[in-house]
Amino acid sequence: MLTSDVASIAAWDKDFKQHNIVLNRISNNGQVILNNEVFTVAPNPTKDGVVKVNIVAKANKDVVFELANIYGKTLLQQTFEAVKGDNTYNINLNKNGKLAKGLYFLKAVGLANNYIVKIVIELLLNDLTQLYAHYP
Repeated sequence: MLTSDVASIAAWDKDFKQHNIVLNRISNNGQVILNNEVFTVAPNPTKDGVVKVNIVAKANKDVVFELANIYGKTLLQQTFEAVKGDNTYNINLNKNGKLAKGLYFLKAVGLANNYIVKIVIELLLNDLTQLYAHYP
């Protein structure tokens, strides 16, 4: 268990060579800490396909958000200009057409690491009503 933000451990390979491994802690509150850059997405799961993305950036930079399906096909790509510190963006995942219920991946390119967050899209109540209206 990590008790600080960074920990280092030693590991040995099959040839008994020592390797140092550095671990960064990922918090339990849904924030992913990437070398002091934070990336969060809410709500997740989403019912309407609109998510709020929060980034704490170490410097001014462009961040590209790419949404992909489970097959890796890019469905949406949006670029935002992040400033050093807190940045919040609303992203409509349905911008290029309504997405089906399921699992998707939102990648943030331009942060310390190109981190990917799993996003679940659920059906809205009126979608369920329309679905069941076709069955007697």
